[in-house]
Amino acid sequence: MRKLLTSILACSSVLGFACTSFGYITKSGTVIAKNRDYMYSKQTLEVLVPNRQFIAWYKNPYGHQNKIFALMANNDVKMAINENGLTAIEEDPLYPKDSDKYRRYIQPYGGYSEGMVLWGVAQNFNTVAEIKPYIKDIFSNAAPNYYEFADGKEILIVEVAYGENDNSSVRKFKYKIINKDSEYYTQTNYYKESEFSKLNNLGTNKYSLAGAIARNQSIESMVKNRNLDGGIDIMAWLLNTKSDLKNPGNANWCLNTSVFRSNLQGESSVDTSIRNDNIYGTVSSLIVFNNGSIDKTNVAINIIDKITVLSNGSQKVDYRMVRQNLPNLFSGNINYIESSFVRNAPVNGVCE
Repeated sequence: MRKLLTSILACSSVLGFACTSFGYITKSGTVIAKNRDYMYSKQTLEVLVPNRQFIAWYKNPYGHQNKIFALMANNDVKMAINENGLTAIEEDPLYPKDSDKYRRYIQPYGGYSEGMVLWGVAQNFNTVAEIKPYIKDIFSNAAPNYYEFADGKEILIVEVAYGENDNSSVRKFKYKIINKDSEYYTQTNYYKESEFSKLNNLGTNKYSLAGAIARNQSIESMVKNRNLDGGIDIMAWLLNTKSDLKNPGNANWCLNTSVFRSNLQGESSVDTSIRNDNIYGTVSSLIVFNNGSIDKTNVAINIIDKITVLSNGSQKVDYRMVRQNLPNLFSGNINYIESSFVRNAPVNGVCE
């Protein structure tokens, strides 16, 4: 796990990494989803066996030792669902400049990075109800991030703040649980809790904060106006490329503020099998439809493989889709479906 921890600390200084997520309660269960935005690089889907470091985590009595189905990148868990249907995702805040030099912006000494939190929770708990007695233990020692966990009945949403100083041994956090029909949450990359909202001003790029707010407004509008109880069709929300938020100095700004983001910054193409540390965008998506039964828990995943700029400036996005239920995923028989779509070139800072 030392290698995993090192990989997390190495990326915390980057500004602008971002994700978009949402979740809501239906009459039959829950829906939870995430767009992962990061540097273009290889991502894999893997079944992970219980890690010894997390066995009896916080001395919980459950003894589940779940296997987890995870999206992995750079030897780290980015999104996960365990064999009993508990989903674990997270989003980054807008880190201040040189944040990797200051311990207050990552987990406290002896604490856990975001990837380790996802793994530990998914391995040890089957439901949100089981997590509740351990919320303080887990998140007072977690990296500052936004975390969400969903079973077939409830969704737990947690905001973890930066430390008071570099030597602080704990992190403040706030949480809520939604479990009533039609309740929902949305999250991008800014603190919504009033106690933590001042932390948003620490981000050095005001356009990143504006973009995070614009993406949250877009996905919230889709969720509030939904007319589906949980069909796969809502995956289209996470491929939505529309944005009209303008940056006077960058006519391509909308490519950074739409829900699906892909500003290639002048490059003609990007292949995610080759790591690129200069540009980033949406690299994968996950939606879990949990209707309270393992057999009826359906998972929809998109993994971006390649983006190519066409002669008219539009972008052709090639990706792999996975549409399977939970037992099939844990059987190891992952069925990929090749697909693609085209997003239009920006016109005066407007993307359609």
